[in-house]
Amino acid sequence: MGKSILLAGHGWVGAGNDQVEILDTAYSLLDGFAVYGVGDGQADATQHCVSDSTYYYVSDYFNNRVQKFDIATQTYQAKKTGLTNPRQLATDGTYLYVSVSGLNKIYKLNCSDLSEVTSAAITAPFGMTLIGTNLFVTGENKLYKRLASDLSAVAFIGGAAGTGNMEFSGPCACHANGSYVYVADSGNHRIKKHDITDAMNYVAKIGSSGVGNDQFNAPRGIWCDGDNVWVAEFANGRINCRDTDLVYVSKSGLGSFGSIWGISIRSVAFGSIQVAGAWKDILDAQIQVGGAWKTATALQIQVGNTWKNTA
Repeated sequence: MGKSILLAGHGWVGAGNDQVEILDTAYSLLDGFAVYGVGDGQADATQHCVSDSTYYYVSDYFNNRVQKFDIATQTYQAKKTGLTNPRQLATDGTYLYVSVSGLNKIYKLNCSDLSEVTSAAITAPFGMTLIGTNLFVTGENKLYKRLASDLSAVAFIGGAAGTGNMEFSGPCACHANGSYVYVADSGNHRIKKHDITDAMNYVAKIGSSGVGNDQFNAPRGIWCDGDNVWVAEFANGRINCRDTDLVYVSKSGLGSFGSIWGISIRSVAFGSIQVAGAWKDILDAQIQVGGAWKTATALQIQVGNTWKNTA
């Protein structure tokens, strides 16, 4: 099982006008969809893209809607309009949760047709993540915990903008995995880690304003895949990868992307090959090229005399 990175934003560097970009974990562009525009299947300044096993869901900020795309064909399937400035998304494959900053609300939609199930008020919501039966939402310098069933309040931390361990300044994205929720504390140019109890206790933080390995510039997207924490830096135009203890792992080049608003990771099965009598996922296997062993990042097939990745 491999992974692909889904980037949402605009003003991409050297990648046309797709509003969602698909990368491998070495930060190389694989594909893209949802070109700039107002029609169905087009988008203007996407904020986030998440996926289940069959569909992509995209927050289309300036078009005030959320759209659904088939993963296999990247074709438009459905939309929910009337969502003024939607931000981050979360899904369990049955329901889609949406933070809508322009309406000061969070929404729960049916994934099947994007019809509304319920909504609840939160001032200036931005980040959104689902873990078990709970949602975590960022907004107004706070981190909220809500019940996913009816969006009712459980607890919150934060309040006035600040730099303390339990404070935030313009927090944007958040994402939970396991026992922790990670927050892109954008105004403080840092990443924070809290537990997912009702107290949301502080665990760790890293970052200051800058371009170094342990620095960020307006981080607005974050995603933990269980192995790493992936951070999308809006102002540095790059991805910064950490381990789950927030230790630096790797980063893309400074300005290698445009204005990144959101990031997510999708697991991708490329198939398996047999190596030394054992079956291995393609992303974990190696092949010999020119006398050197190389990691096989994707299978390729020939289409019209051109070799294409099967990813």
